[in-house]
Amino acid sequence: MQSDVTSLINQIIAALPVITLAALHIDREPEILNRAGYSRSTFRNRIKEGLMPSPISLGARAVGWPRHEIDVILGLTIADQPDAVIKAVVTHLHEQRKNLISGTS
Repeated sequence: MQSDVTSLINQIIAALPVITLAALHIDREPEILNRAGYSRSTFRNRIKEGLMPSPISLGARAVGWPRHEIDVILGLTIADQPDAVIKAVVTHLHEQRKNLISGTS
């Protein structure tokens, strides 16, 4: 079972789009809540549980989320993927985000 989950995670990660800074679109929380149908508390709980990506700072009092990250996670949720898979993909998306900002691949 564990190898099946690992294989699934690897397939999902391999299929993720490569995003450049020029193509990056940031969504604010109200947009995401509207698209996902989550309440604010459910959305925040999913972030704390590692089931949604964490926000990025846009300034002193503003945060947002890369649209492609939210799209990937919503797709996995709709496809009824297990929490372990979603958490692994969120972790990968965070790593991908750091690499995008630092300019490494």
